[in-house]
Amino acid sequence: MRLKLMRRASVIHAVKCNNSLSFDLTQASSDELMRIKNLIEVAESEEAFTDIINQLNDWASEEPVASEGEIKQLLKK
Repeated sequence: MRLKLMRRASVIHAVKCNNSLSFDLTQASSDELMRIKNLIEVAESEEAFTDIINQLNDWASEEPVASEGEIKQLLKK
């Protein structure tokens, strides 16, 4: 589960950076990736993993948006 969440977080970050027009937005995305990475490392329960999934989905929907299609496309590679 940790690896799956980390891959999804990394892909969301990659899509956000690709769609960004601002260094500040890419830096904010990098900061959020590190925050979520730390949550993934310490998560020990299904509830914690579910919370992380919800946070990933919320983050993906924030500007610049990482659409589910873009995320799935990169996860297939």
